[in-house]
Formats: sequence, structure tokens, C-alpha cells
Amino acid sequence: AVIKATNQEVFYHNPVVKPSRYGGLEPAEANWWLASGGMEWAYPTQEHGFRFGVPWHYRVVQTTAGTSIILADTAPERIGLQVSVTLPEDSSTFIVQPKFVNNVRESVPVQVWTNAALALDPGGMSSDTQFIIPSEVITVHSRGEADWAVPDARMQAPWPQIAGNDLSDYRQWANYLGFFVSNRDASFIAAYNPTSRLGMVRLPESGAELGAGKIFAFGPAFPDRSYTDDESQYFEIWGGANAAFWPEYDIEVSPGQKLTWTERWWPLAGLPQLTWATSRAAISLSQTGQNNQLSILVAEPLTGSVDILDGDGKLFEASFRASPAGPEQWDFPEPSGPITIEIRDEAGTLLLSYTSRT
Repeated sequence: AVIKATNQEVFYHNPVVKPSRYGGLEPAEANWWLASGGMEWAYPTQEHGFRFGVPWHYRVVQTTAGTSIILADTAPERIGLQVSVTLPEDSSTFIVQPKFVNNVRESVPVQVWTNAALALDPGGMSSDTQFIIPSEVITVHSRGEADWAVPDARMQAPWPQIAGNDLSDYRQWANYLGFFVSNRDASFIAAYNPTSRLGMVRLPESGAELGAGKIFAFGPAFPDRSYTDDESQYFEIWGGANAAFWPEYDIEVSPGQKLTWTERWWPLAGLPQLTWATSRAAISLSQTGQNNQLSILVAEPLTGSVDILDGDGKLFEASFRASPAGPEQWDFPEPSGPITIEIRDEAGTLLLSYTSRT
């Protein structure tokens, strides 16, 4: 996937395809997941599932609303998955809709996930990477054994500060870490590289309320690059129907039943950093003394307005005409305290509302 405005590749691409030891099997040497990059559909078991190494069918469907690629790993008399990936007309987002189908005669417990392997830089994952998650709590899935204060698996932890470490800053990761974020707690999860000015936002939509998102990365100094031959590194953003990988979060699907949900992904570029995002707008907010700057990026061409409010009333307002090709940017006066940013389209529909903590 390439962002046309900047010609930046969105996903990680491994220059080789080789088995790795990563996955849910024990011992680790029994796994053979192919860390090839891109976006994968992980089912019917936890983590990467076991359908990554078989052919999938696909077809392209074009309508006035956009273009879809329908990918399918289905057949009569067995369980299967169909995934629709849609590029809406005049939007820089894409929509992913997995649909699990049970065509066998008994109920089956399943895990169904999407997983994007990302680098956000041509040379691989940068230590500049930032993770943006609007939640105050995460659930740890796995962690390295380095001497740091992240709790063990299955335990909850505050986000982003843990014992003086800011986990939103990838430079402060001492080892590998994977964690879940409930879709009910976070309206989006995202990663951004302010050096390449490239990021990815995952926005869960209909049917995803009981599921979760997940972040996994190895850690800047993690020594194992056995999944590749060029020392490249990547990280993962997951989205699923399940709340976590463990068996108690399997979903029982009855004979003939379908399990489906929708999520929107937004590869975005050009912002100085990423502060907040919705499906239609994203902002970068910088407040350093007298230098206060707001940047807005939209997911579709629109005419709109922005208001910045503080305790004394309206601090700043502006009208704009924008497209996804690049952000709009303004300086604004020093506020008296926390501020609220509101973005509306020309019909007055609220596209984004964000309140700063300080």
C-alpha cells in the first residue's frame, strides 16, 4: 500500500520469505510463521493462526462507492474466512471487514484477527516511533526478560507511564513487548514516525465492541533478526473480534453462524507528530512555551472550520479547505490552561474533539 501524495510505502516488506520461530506452538521451534510483511488474516487459533502458508482466492469488485478486494479461504464442509478490503471513493482510509464462516456440523472455538506488519521508514522500524493510544490501561500479553518494570503476562498496566518509563516512546523499550487494548477503552490505536512523518491508525467500527487491538514490537536492541536476512525490523498493529489471545477469550461459533466486524485503517503522512485521530481527521498539537502550533490532516477532501477553546472562551478560530494530500497548519496564542480543539465540516458535523491534559 502506497500513499499517493508522498509515495511512501505503508507496510513492512521482508526481502526474503523464510520460516521463523514465532507463533503459539510449544516448543518455539515448532512454529514456522512467515514474517513476510503486509497485512495478514490470522485465524482460527491465537496469534498468527495457521492459514498464512496456503493460497487464498481473491476477486476485485468495483462500485460507485469504491473498490474492494475480496480475499477468501473458504470451502464447503469446513470453517473459513473471507476478508473484504475496500478503498472508499475520495478517502485516504481503507476498510477491512473479516467474516468468519462455520460450515461444519459442530460449534468451534476460534480466534480471528487482522495484523499489520509496519516499519514506517524505508530502512525498517525507527527508534523514533511513537505509539498513540487513548487509554489509561493496557493488558500485557508478553514481555522480554530485561530488568524493567513492565508487569508479567495477563496483568494490567497503566498507559503510558510505568515506573518512569514512557512506553509511548519506543526509545524507552528495554525489550520486546506485546499488549492488548480494549476497543471499548480506545477509539483508535496508532503508531507514528515523526522523522519520516508517516503513521498508521486503526479505528474499530461496527461489531468490534467486544474485541481488542494489540501492539507488538521487539525493542530497539532486540538481537534476534532470524526472520530476515538484512537485519530489518518491524512492529505489529493487530485488531480482532477477540479480547485477547488466551483460550478463555475464544469465541464459540455455532454451525452455519458467521462472525464479522469492521475496522478502518488510515495510513497518514505529513503531520509533525500524531496527537489524536478519528476516521475523518487527525491532529498534531505542539505546545512549547510561546510556540503553539496546530496541524490538521483530513481523510477526505472537505471544507471545514477549527475552533480552539480554553477557560477564557474561544482562543482561536479558522476556516479551511483541505485534502488528504497534506496538512493545514496554524499558530495560536498562549492558552491559560488546557485547551479543547473542535473540527467541523461545512455542514457543522463534528469531525474531531480533543481536550489536552495541560
